Amino acid sequence: MKIAEKEEFYSYLSAAYNLPQEAFSEALREKIVEIASQLDKEENLYILAGHLSRFVNAELTALTYQAPEELVQLVRYLQEIQNYYRYAANFPGKVK
Repeated sequence: MKIAEKEEFYSYLSAAYNLPQEAFSEALREKIVEIASQLDKEENLYILAGHLSRFVNAELTALTYQAPEELVQLVRYLQEIQNYYRYAANFPGKVK
């Protein structure tokens, strides 16, 4: 399980964003920019991860086996964050 850190979250976002434009949809690219701009403002990265994962999972499903490795890594990272926060929510004071 992984605790979300802003720098690591941003590195996964930037790796996916830096892919060629034809690698995935423009709508997802815009959503990545939106989430990246909210990283410094948002305290609970779980909320951002949940919001972004809806879009990334839909894109990944559409791309199937043609999905770029960076996009797959982003999905895995988002899932790790979500799993940690779901687990930590059972223990008061564990989520910061």
